[in-house]
Amino acid sequence: MANPSIKVELGFDETAPGNWFTLDDATKGLLDGSYTLAGGFYQDVSAYAMTFSLGRGKSRELDRYQAGHVTVVFNNRSRYFDPTFVSSPFYGQIVPRRNIRITVKDVVQFTGIVDDWDLTFSTDGQATAVCNAYDNLSALSQQKLTAATYPSEYSGVRVKRVLDSAGVLYDPLARTIDDGQMLLAAETVDNTVDALGYLQEIELSEDGAFFVDKNAKATFYDATRTTGSGAIVTLADDNTGVGYQSMNIIYGSELLYNSVTVTRQGGTPQVAVDTVSAQTYGTRAISETTLHAGDDQAARLAQWLVAQYAQPEFRFEAVDISMGDSTDDEQAAILGLELGGKCLIKYTPVGVPPAISKYAQIIGIEHKADPNQHIVTLRFKTVDYQLLILDDAVFGLLDYYYLGF
Repeated sequence: MANPSIKVELGFDETAPGNWFTLDDATKGLLDGSYTLAGGFYQDVSAYAMTFSLGRGKSRELDRYQAGHVTVVFNNRSRYFDPTFVSSPFYGQIVPRRNIRITVKDVVQFTGIVDDWDLTFSTDGQATAVCNAYDNLSALSQQKLTAATYPSEYSGVRVKRVLDSAGVLYDPLARTIDDGQMLLAAETVDNTVDALGYLQEIELSEDGAFFVDKNAKATFYDATRTTGSGAIVTLADDNTGVGYQSMNIIYGSELLYNSVTVTRQGGTPQVAVDTVSAQTYGTRAISETTLHAGDDQAARLAQWLVAQYAQPEFRFEAVDISMGDSTDDEQAAILGLELGGKCLIKYTPVGVPPAISKYAQIIGIEHKADPNQHIVTLRFKTVDYQLLILDDAVFGLLDYYYLGF
């Protein structure tokens, strides 16, 4: 078994200055020359990539999703990634704000925008160019909504309205948006409201998920989707699933809240308390403000949150998977995962049975790759408290999952 192949592509602008292949030109038209053949939006620069690291998602389930970030270190001894080097075949293209795409074994893992280039040269002839890039969640954090009055509508409809705002104009073809389960209040917004912050308020009100996926699609999952649907990948240490290198487990009060207050904008605070938990562990409180249309919805969310967080959490926090030690099928399964996906995790501590087996939802995906190894880290939240999904073989059991909140 070997590490999977990695492709790094940069988005080139053919209208920019550069050493482009030109038909019928006596010099630039030579097929064996040093000029770059244009015609594709992305140009493959994998031959110069030395290492790359990638991080998407979040570390804790009550956090909001953060912008995905990738760092690629290129060999720059040729000066091809020096923006001042006129003889580079990439001259005029090594600039910020260009697209970048990372593909592993023909499966896209990241699509984003270059933020900056850091060049390092040493007197012994070594040189590197470090490319830092972020996904479109970063762009949304810098965009402002156009002043408007929104009608009362479901959360997914509101997400679409925000993405359609003149201050945002997110590609309608680059979206995966659920309709939503929660009704939001009518609201007037002004042009000082940042798009991402407002989308995250919708995410909280729904108890859903909003992120940009690995193909640059703006993605909104409602409370049902985040905890139920989709293919489940088994991660196991007993040869019954994808093997992993290491496992991190936490058990504690990091996410212990037995008093939850949810207040919709302009509404009355709705408080849910687990008295048994408060008596056992002491009162641990959390407060949230939402966009709900009614206090009844705020109360339901408060009750749902206290049901999830009133007890100390035993959680598979993260697993590290060595891609070089995985079979082709196992690599394909891991590379096919996306934020919000589900895993069944089986773990037998130090080989002493019985095994611990739990379902978990992916909230973070990381890659670290160099010529010697490629490690994928998956971060999780538990789905012990989960909405029932009709017709789902796992999450459709009436005796185990919740009808709603």
